[in-house]
Parts: sequence; structure tokens; C-alpha cells
Amino acid sequence: MQSRKKRKVVEVPPVPPGVGGDLYGKFVAVPERFFSRVLYANPVCMLVSRKEKSFNVMTISWLSCVNNNGVVMLSMNEGRRSAEMLFEDGYKGRFTLCVPVEGSEMLLRRIGGESGSTVDKFTSLNLTLCPVGTTDTPLASLSAPAAVDHPYIVAHLDCEILEGAHKYNHHVFFATIKQAFVRSRYWAGDTFQPVDASLPSYLTFFGGGKFGRAAPIPQRAPDKEPSEDKKPAADDDELEKMKLQIIALKRENRALKKSNES
Repeated sequence: MQSRKKRKVVEVPPVPPGVGGDLYGKFVAVPERFFSRVLYANPVCMLVSRKEKSFNVMTISWLSCVNNNGVVMLSMNEGRRSAEMLFEDGYKGRFTLCVPVEGSEMLLRRIGGESGSTVDKFTSLNLTLCPVGTTDTPLASLSAPAAVDHPYIVAHLDCEILEGAHKYNHHVFFATIKQAFVRSRYWAGDTFQPVDASLPSYLTFFGGGKFGRAAPIPQRAPDKEPSEDKKPAADDDELEKMKLQIIALKRENRALKKSNES
């Protein structure tokens, strides 16, 4: 197994009052035809894996939709504890993707900076599990798809592995989304995005522990047709040119007439 470089421990600040809950809305089921759209922007996710009664969570951002039918592709370093749990018996099994929003950066660094082989991240980071699409804790059944219950998380995706391959010290694998849930204030009818500009955005990852916002650009309102009295005077300009030409021709005619008379 590839050894991982030990990283500096980063303290996770407490969640500010009011984050999550009513502010973000309750989880709503995403229609199956829109499953892929939850990952269109390739958001940074927490990936929950399970082996028997043991759970692990990792930070992952190397993922993308393959099609509009809920099939996604992910790449995971072979040295990850999650890779051991998911691929020890071949490319099969299930995992959950949880999408956090801005404010969770320190937590994501801690999750990514600790190895599930040596520490129980749920205990060390005081994280709890809940059934996918809810915030009901503790997890009642170990056989049910499990997600991280945290105020910053606004989407859960229950995924089943289809196939995979081991390439370049990584597991590249395909999975299908079986269920998808998004907090109501992050579902704009057919897209996964904040419905209000005041809500925090979900994240993208630049590397080196640096995150960015995946935020929608406000759509510009179409330009209004100017009123008749404010329209550009292109026709008036042409008319003025014609008048000047006529005046010039009249002057030439008068000059020519005088010349002939003399």
C-alpha cells in the first residue's frame, strides 16, 4: 500500500448558529431524470464508505458525470482507506456522496488529512451518520445507505459501483446514482444551485488545501427595445446627408447657369 504523507492537524471551528436546518430547507428527493445534474459542477464531496460494521469518510473532488442517466466516474488513490474498503473484493458495493457548502473547508481538510486506517474519523471529528435523505440520527440500520449528518451538507447521493480499473496508482471506477436528495433551498426546480444569492455556495478544489466557490453567475436581463423617441437616429442622419447633397447640387446648377449666361 502506498504510504501517505502525514499532514499538519488543522482544528475545525464550531459551526456558527443558524447554519443548516431551516436556513437551507429540508431534504427533497431529486427526480431520477435530474440525478446527474447534482454533480454537473463537480462539487467537492465527502465520500462515505462501509465494510461490514465499519465506516470511513474521505474528501473527494475527482469526479464527473458520464451521461444524463445518473452514471458518474471517480478517481481514488490506491492508498486511501476508502479504496481498501470499496475495492478489496472487486468493483462492487455502494457508497454515498455528501455535498458540503462554503464554511466546511477546515472540516474537509481534516477529513482529507487523516487516514481512516489509523483513526476513526467519525469519532475524532465528532461526525455522525444518518440515513440518506434525512437528518435522523443515529443511524438505525447498518444496512441502510448512510450519509454524514452535518449542518453544512446540502445534498446526499446514494451510489452503486458498476465497474472499474486500477490505473496509474488509482482506482478509476464508474457508479450509478440510485437516490439523490437536495435541501430545498438548493434545488431550483431542475438544477442544483442556491435559490438565493445570500446562501453559501458549494465548493470546487484548486489543490494545496485551497477551495473556491461554485456559484451561479446572475443572468443578465435582456436589453429592452428602445422607445421610438429614444431610438438611434440612423435614418435621420441619412436624410440629413441627402439634404446636404441636394443643396450642393443646387449650388452647382446655379453656378453653371451663371457661367453660361456670361
